Amino acid sequence: MRSRAWLVGVLFLLVSTPLAMASEALLPSSPSLVNGDDLGKQIEPSLTEQERLELASDHWHLLPEAQKVLVDLKPSTGIIHFASGSFDPLLGDGPEVGQEWMRKNDASFTGMAILQLEEANGVLLNQLSEHHNFAVLDVLHDEAWLIRLDGATTSFDALEAEEGVRWVGHQQPGWRVEPSLLQQPAGTPVFNVVPTPDLALGGYGTLATDIVRYGATEATCDAWMCSAAVEPQHARTLLHHLAHDGRVLWIEPAFELRVHNTLAWSIAGVQNVANNATFTLNGSGEMIAIADTGIDQNHPDLVGRVSPKTQFGLDPSAADSNTGHGTHIAVTVLGNGTGDTDARGVAPAATLVMYALEHDPTGVFGRIGSIYDMLRDAEQMTARLSVNAWGLNGNYGQYTADARSVDIFVHDRKDLTPVFSVGDNGGQ
Repeated sequence: MRSRAWLVGVLFLLVSTPLAMASEALLPSSPSLVNGDDLGKQIEPSLTEQERLELASDHWHLLPEAQKVLVDLKPSTGIIHFASGSFDPLLGDGPEVGQEWMRKNDASFTGMAILQLEEANGVLLNQLSEHHNFAVLDVLHDEAWLIRLDGATTSFDALEAEEGVRWVGHQQPGWRVEPSLLQQPAGTPVFNVVPTPDLALGGYGTLATDIVRYGATEATCDAWMCSAAVEPQHARTLLHHLAHDGRVLWIEPAFELRVHNTLAWSIAGVQNVANNATFTLNGSGEMIAIADTGIDQNHPDLVGRVSPKTQFGLDPSAADSNTGHGTHIAVTVLGNGTGDTDARGVAPAATLVMYALEHDPTGVFGRIGSIYDMLRDAEQMTARLSVNAWGLNGNYGQYTADARSVDIFVHDRKDLTPVFSVGDNGGQ
C-alpha cells in the first residue's frame, strides 16, 4: 500500500513540474549554455590579445621535450675532394693541373699542408694541433683539413707517426684555383680571392697591396674576401702569383650579381598565417635589412621607416633610379598597404635598413667588400633578418667565396638570419 502511494506521488510531481525546469535539472551545470536555437553551443569568453598570449605561455610547458638520438658516423672513405678532382692520397697523387700549377715541397714555401685522419675526430685534431703547434685553416672534407705548420717544430714525418693520422701531404697551388681559371684566366676581369684566416692585424691591407704588385689594377681585402680587378694581359701572371701565395686559400672568377623577383606573400603562405593568427603578426618592433639596387624613400608604403646605407654600394647614392627592383622587394617585405590596401608586405609594421648596391649612372649591380662585413653591419643596426633577392649570373651550384662568407657569419653570429632568393631559372 505504501509503495503504491509513493508511485502516485512521484507521478504527480512529474506532471506538475514545468518542462523547462526539468530540462535545466537534467543538463550539466558547466559549461554555460545559451537558450533557444544556440542550445548546446559553448559560450567562448572574450579574451584580449594579452590574455591570449598569457594563456599560450601557460601551456608552453606542455610541449614535449626534444630528444637526442645517437647515430653512428659514416665510415671514412679516404677520399679528398677538390674542385679540380677527387683522390685517395694512399692510391694516387691527386688531380692533374699542369706543371705550371704544381710545386714540389709547396709546404716549405707556404707552410700549408693537408692533414687527413682515419676518421672525423675533432678531439684528436685539437690534440694534434696543441702538440704540434699548427693552425687549422680550412675544412677540406669530413676527415681532411688544411693546416699551417710551424716549420720550426713540425714535420710531415712527425705528424704521420701519430696514431689516428692517415696521411699528411702538400696542397698543390693549382688545387687552390677554380678549374675554369686555369684554362682561360684572361677572360675574367675580376678575381674573388679568399684569404687565409690567420693573417695578423694589417695583413689584409698588405695582401691587397701585394695583389696590385702582382698585376691587378686595383684590389680590396677584408678578413673574408679580396677582390682583384685585372687587365686580360696580366691575368695569368696575377693568377700564378696568387696560387703560389701562402696567404690565399682559394681563387675564383667574380660573376656579376643579378637581382631576382619574388612573390613572397602568397608563395610562402604568409597571408594565411596572418589571417588566422590570434595575435599581432606584422613585424612591429623589428628591424629588417635588405641588400638590393636602392630604395625610393618617398614611396607611400615606406615613408618614415627607411634607413639607407651606401658604404657597400658602387656609388654614394641610395636612389633606386634604374629598375626599381630594390623598392619592389622592400614593399614586398614591409609595405604597409598605403598605396594599395590589397598589396601589403609580409611585415608591414617593421622598419628597414636598406643597403643600396647599384651604380646609378650605369645600372651595374654589385658590392664593395665582403658579404660578411655587410651582414655584420646589419646586425649592428639591430636587424635580425637580412633579405637578399639576388644571386650570381654564373657559377651556379658552386661553393663560392660569398657562400663561404655567409656560412662563417652564420656560425660566428647567431642574432641575424640571412635569407636568399633561389633565382629565376626555375628547374634549369
